[in-house]
Amino acid sequence: MFLNQMETELLKKTYNKDISIIIYNNNSDNLIKCIKKIAKQDYDFSRIEIVIETTKLDELLKKTINKIIKTCTIKEHNDLNVAKAYNEGIKITEGKFICFINSNIILNSINIFKKIVKKNKKILIANMYYNDIEEELISDHIFNIEENRTVRMDISSGFIKTCLESVFIRREYMFDLSFDEKFNEEAPLKFLIELLRLNKKYYASTIKITTLVPYEDNISKNSIQYKKEWYNESLKKWTSYAKEFDFIPIFIQEYLLYIIYAKYNCNLNDRNKNVLTEDEYNDFIEKTRELLKYINDRTILQFKENIEFNKSKHLFKVPRQLRYYFYKLKEGTNNKKYISNYKFFEQINKEPKCVIDLLEETIIVYALNYKNNELIFDCSLSIKDYLDEEDINLRIMYGNEIIEYQKIDIYNKEKVFGKTYSNKYMIQFKVNIKNNYNDLKAFLIFDEKAYQIKFNFMRIQSRLTNIDTSYWNCDNFTVQNKIDRLIISKRKAIKTLALELKFQFTKIKIKDLEEKEIVRTNKRIRILYYLTKPFLKNKHIWITFDKLYKAGDNGEYIYQYGLKNKKNIYYVIKKNSVDYYRLTKQNRKHILDYRSLKHKLYSLHSEVILDTHANAASYCGYDGIERTVISGLFNPEIICIQHGLTMQDIAQFQNRLFDNIKLYCCASKYELQNLSKPIYGYDQNQIKLTGLARYDGLKKDDKRFILITPTWRKNVVNSNIVHHQKKHNNNFINSIYFKIYNSLINNRELIECAKKNNYKIVYLLHPAMSAQIDDFDKNDYVKIIQATGELNYEKILTEASLMITDYSGVQYDFGYQRKPLIYYHPEELPPHYDTGMMDYQKLGFGEICKNEKHLVNTICNYMENNCKMKSEYEKRANDFFAYNDYNSCKRIIECIDKYLQEKDEK
Repeated sequence: MFLNQMETELLKKTYNKDISIIIYNNNSDNLIKCIKKIAKQDYDFSRIEIVIETTKLDELLKKTINKIIKTCTIKEHNDLNVAKAYNEGIKITEGKFICFINSNIILNSINIFKKIVKKNKKILIANMYYNDIEEELISDHIFNIEENRTVRMDISSGFIKTCLESVFIRREYMFDLSFDEKFNEEAPLKFLIELLRLNKKYYASTIKITTLVPYEDNISKNSIQYKKEWYNESLKKWTSYAKEFDFIPIFIQEYLLYIIYAKYNCNLNDRNKNVLTEDEYNDFIEKTRELLKYINDRTILQFKENIEFNKSKHLFKVPRQLRYYFYKLKEGTNNKKYISNYKFFEQINKEPKCVIDLLEETIIVYALNYKNNELIFDCSLSIKDYLDEEDINLRIMYGNEIIEYQKIDIYNKEKVFGKTYSNKYMIQFKVNIKNNYNDLKAFLIFDEKAYQIKFNFMRIQSRLTNIDTSYWNCDNFTVQNKIDRLIISKRKAIKTLALELKFQFTKIKIKDLEEKEIVRTNKRIRILYYLTKPFLKNKHIWITFDKLYKAGDNGEYIYQYGLKNKKNIYYVIKKNSVDYYRLTKQNRKHILDYRSLKHKLYSLHSEVILDTHANAASYCGYDGIERTVISGLFNPEIICIQHGLTMQDIAQFQNRLFDNIKLYCCASKYELQNLSKPIYGYDQNQIKLTGLARYDGLKKDDKRFILITPTWRKNVVNSNIVHHQKKHNNNFINSIYFKIYNSLINNRELIECAKKNNYKIVYLLHPAMSAQIDDFDKNDYVKIIQATGELNYEKILTEASLMITDYSGVQYDFGYQRKPLIYYHPEELPPHYDTGMMDYQKLGFGEICKNEKHLVNTICNYMENNCKMKSEYEKRANDFFAYNDYNSCKRIIECIDKYLQEKDEK
C-alpha cells in the first residue's frame, strides 16, 4: 500500500527532460563511438540530458564530445568506479526516463528514444548484443528474449536479466534506490535485482543494444573471469545480501544461482583460468556451499515442472552434472533414494525431495560403428553422478535378446577449476545384426522395476540425431531413431528415398533466422550428396589440413607427398591464409576453400580424413546445427596424424571417441605407452609407429641463432571461435607468463653473451600468443616473431642452433635433428596439461632450469661451446625416436592403405 501511495505522489511530478542518460566512462577509446551513436538518434535533443561521469579527460577529447553533442555535461572525478559514477549522475539529472550506460555501449537503433517514450513502461529492458569488431561477429546475450512481452517476476521464473545498460526506467519507479559501492563491478546487477524486486515486473523489448566489451556469459572473451575478486569476494558479498531477506523471492534465487554458475562456467573442463590457488579454491567451494543454502533445491535442480522455463534459446540452464554437484554441495549425499512416477526422490530431514527426472536421463551415444556384422555402441550413462556404481543396473534389449555391455575406462571426467567433480559411466555394447533385424531399447532397473530410458545422439560420429526421422545407412541395413527405441531393418533404395523425403520435411528446432537458413542450406547439401554420389563414391577422396589460417605442418607434408604419389588427396585452407596463394598456384584443383560447397560435399564423400587437430567435422565445414542436418552422411575414416606428439595427458581431446579415430600415427615408443592407457581407449592395433609427416623436412642448416619458443597457457590468452587466430588479451601483461619471458628476452647478460659469441636471438611466439607481440618490451638485439604470419616452421627449426622452451611440442622437432635444447620450468609457471609420459628428468633432450639466472648461464655455456648437443641427450634422442630416415610420409600412407585394404576384405 505504501508503494502505491508513493507512486501516486510521484506520478504528479512534471519533468523538464524526457530522458536522462548517465554514462560511466570506463573506456575512453570507445567513448566517442558511444556519443556518436547517441547523436544519430532521431530525437529532439533539447528533451534529452546526457551526463558523462569520468576521471580526468583530455581537453581535445572533451572538445570532440561537445562538438558532437553540445548539451553533454562532463563531470570529472579523481577517484571513480561504476557505482559512484551512477550515484553522482542520479543527483544531477531529472529526466522522466533514466538509463545507465558505460562508454562501451552502442545504441544501435535511431529510434530507441522514441520507442522508450512511446511505450511509457515502468521498466523497459532491451536485448544486449556483443559486437566483436575484430572477428566481425555479433553474439547475443544469454538472457535475450525474442518477443515483446511483459514479464512478471513473481510468476515468470527464468526471465531474469543481468545487463543494467539495456534498462530504461521511469524515474518514479526507482524510488530511493542507489548503487552499492561495496559491490564494485557487480553494483549495477545488484541495483537491477532490487529494481525488479520493488516493481515486480518489466517489459521485455526486442530493441537491440550493443556492447563493445563482452559480459560474463561470453566465456571466451570476458575479462572479469581473470580477476580474483570475482570469485571469493563476490560470493561473500552476495551471501551477505541473501542474509538480509526473511524470504528470498524465487527470481532472486535464480539470480544467485546464475552468479554462482557463471564463475563455474568460465572454468569448466579445459577453460580453467588458474586464477585461484589451492587454498583459494577450497575457500571458493565453501563460499559456494554457503550461498547455495539460500537457494531452494527446486531452483538448483531446474526441473521443468518446478520452473516455467523460457522457451527461447537464451535462458541459462546449468549442465545436468553441475546441477547435481551444486545440490550435493548443499544437501550432502547420504540420503535414502526411491523412484516414483519416473522420478528419483531423496528423503531429507523427513521431507521427500525430487532430485532426478528419469525422463531426462539418457544413454548418450558418442560413437556408432560397424565391424564384422556388429553394430558397436560407445556410450555413457550420466546418472552415475547420482547413483553409486554398484546401484546401476542397465538392461539393453534387442528384440527379446538381452545385450551384454562392458564398462570402459575411456576419458569420462567433468572438471571445474581443474578438479574432477563428476565421472560419467562409460560403456560399450555390440549388437550382431547379420540378417537379424529388430528394435533396440534400454532400461534402468531399480528396486526390481524397469524404467525405459532413451538414446541420445549428441555427436556427429553418433551417426544419428535426436529427431524421429533420423537414419543411417550402413552395409545392407538401416538404423532409425524413433526416440524411445532404435529400429534396425534391411536397407532398400525405395525405403532410403522415403526416409530422406521425411527428413527433408522434418521441422528441426532452430534458434533464429540465421539457423533457419543454415538448416535450409544443409538440407540442400543432403540432396546434392545423393545426386553426386554416383560420381564421387569411388574416387577414394582423402582430406587433410593444418590450422586453417596457417599451412606448413603435418597436414601439408602428407598432402604434398600424397600428390606426388598419385593419391586423390585434398588440402583445406581459408582464403585469407598467408599460404593460400602459394598452395593454389601449385595445384588449384586439390585445394578446398574452407566451407565452400565443394569442401562440404567432398567431406561427405571422403574415404579418409587425415586429422591433425581435434574436432575433424569442424575442419570439414560442419559445426553446430549443421551436424544435425547432415547426420548419417559423414562417414570417413578418421586417421590422426597429429600436430604434436602425444606425450602429455590430453585424453580429453585425443581419446578415441572424441573424433572416432581409427588409426593414430606416432613417432616414439613412449607415445605408444601413453596412448595405451585405458583413458585413451585405443586398441593396440590402432596405434602405429610411423613418425610425423613434417619430420621429413627437418634437415639441419645451422644459421647461428638462439630460438626461445615457449608453449602457451590457456589462462592468459583469449579463447576465440574455432579456426580463427586468437585475439589480444588486455590481461596478458599482468600474467606471470609475460613477466617471466619479457624479463628473459631483455636480459642484458644474455644479450651481451650472444653478441660476444656471434649468435642472434629470436623469440618465437606460439600461435595462440602471437596477438600479444606488442606487449613485450623491445630491444635492438632480440627479434620477436609471430608464428601466425608468413613464418616457415621448417626453415626456423632447421636453422636455429639452440632451442629454449618449456613444454612446447617443437622440442621433439629439435630432438629429432639431434640439436641441443634447454627446458625453462619456473615453479610459478606450471604447464596447463599434465606431463603424462614425458618425464623431463629422464627423457628430456636437455637441461632443466628453474630460474632465469641458471637459464642464462646454461645458454651462455652452450654458445661458448658452439651449441653442440651433449652426448647424454643425444643418446636419449636416439632411444626416443623410432625412425630418423625422413620417410615418415611414406610409412603413414602405407599404414592407411593397409588399414583400408583389411577393412574392405572384412
